Amino acid sequence: MKRILLIMLALSIVTVACGSKNENIQKEGTEEENELLPLNVEIETLPDTLKANEVVTINAYVTLGEEEVEDANEVQFQIWEKGKEEDDEFIDATHVGSGTYTIEKTFDHDGIFYVVAHVTARNMHNMPKKELIVGDGESEEHSHDSHGEEESEHHHHESQLFIELNPKEAKSNNETELSVEVKQNDELFSGAKVSYEIWKGEDHKHEYVDAVESNGSGTYVAQYTFTEAGVYDVRIHIESESLHDHVEKEITVE
Repeated sequence: MKRILLIMLALSIVTVACGSKNENIQKEGTEEENELLPLNVEIETLPDTLKANEVVTINAYVTLGEEEVEDANEVQFQIWEKGKEEDDEFIDATHVGSGTYTIEKTFDHDGIFYVVAHVTARNMHNMPKKELIVGDGESEEHSHDSHGEEESEHHHHESQLFIELNPKEAKSNNETELSVEVKQNDELFSGAKVSYEIWKGEDHKHEYVDAVESNGSGTYVAQYTFTEAGVYDVRIHIESESLHDHVEKEITVE
């Protein structure tokens, strides 16, 4: 009888172990699949028909495969009027659940406007663009040169960036090599101008450090010394003929 009990106990242990192993394999498989999925961002406006001097709700619906992304690191809307990109504004979005990030905006006159949703989540970045027609839209005096203006805005076309900053941790008063790998649409993004904007907490002093690309590899490096412990914000600025964007990361300093 005792022998039978020992055999049954051994079988139970093996069954539990196999079950745990299978769960871990399934979990690892799911995580790997999520890493391969694209970050999708859809921009929508409410109402559909926009009028001057009325409040407009602008939403970014963020998904990864079929999953609604609730933990985006940053969602900002960039808005400007056609032909006046130098007067653009950035507005931080509020997360309202169900993968939706939102702002409210009032346009004080008719015209054609553009909105770009800058979304950073799961080590990826997406920035879709949408044209907004407010009221009657563009006036006749500007219609003749609209083609040229649209061509000048080519650097805001939808693009997916993967940006990986290393290290995640550093030691104070030691020179640290900051390294960022940039990929666009799964290809290494070479030839860009990259700089790091670094600050700590509510500190109003932001330091800027230019990065140098390492042998055309899409990896950009710079040296920096953190003077004290804490959590630092690092805003990575990326510029090229086809792209002008930024992404924020964090580094913990001991």
